[in-house]
Amino acid sequence: MKIKKALLYANVIYLLLNLAFFVILLVFVVQSGSGKLVYEKVYAKEIALMLDEAKPSMTIFLDVSDALKIAEKNNVKKEEAIKIDSVERKVRVKLGSGKGYSYGYFTSLKIEQELKKDNEKDIFVIKISGEESEK
Repeated sequence: MKIKKALLYANVIYLLLNLAFFVILLVFVVQSGSGKLVYEKVYAKEIALMLDEAKPSMTIFLDVSDALKIAEKNNVKKEEAIKIDSVERKVRVKLGSGKGYSYGYFTSLKIEQELKKDNEKDIFVIKISGEESEK
């Protein structure tokens, strides 16, 4: 009788662990299928690389309409979707639940960011001044 109970417990634990694994796998596949993870990485890296190549008094205009559509679908505010942190020198893109994706940059120039609406497009405007930012 004790052997049957032990065997039953082992089977139940095995089934629960398999179920947990497949649920986690399914969540990952759903997030990957929406493009959220890819867009977060691409936009964070693209912006960071542009910042590193930027010269003083340069203004960068970036169409972020696709990314903001995903953020809106996942209930993320447009203002919170893309942030440039001058203190930590990181670009953070968050298009859904979770912490998003951060990517570092090296430039020490002062950076201002703004989100504008131009016709039907959302434009992320980055202004770079010749001044050094405070760290």
